[in-house]
Amino acid sequence: MSTNSLNSSKAMNLYSITTWMSNHLFEIFLTVYGIWVIIPWFAPMMMKFGWTSAGDAIYFVYSFFCHQLPQRSFFLFGEES
Repeated sequence: MSTNSLNSSKAMNLYSITTWMSNHLFEIFLTVYGIWVIIPWFAPMMMKFGWTSAGDAIYFVYSFFCHQLPQRSFFLFGEES
């Protein structure tokens, strides 16, 4: 195969990937955003079931984006002790 045909096939692959992404951009955004919104709900569940390292990791990551003040928080399994 010549280098010209290889470059052409790479360009077609790149074009098909970008076309697919532009056609599905909203779905990609909703999926990523949905995961971002759902993950914090798993942190208290993981802490309750004893998976403290995973729960602590989620709390740590989201601590940069959320103040997590107890007076402004919703507790899934009763008040924090």
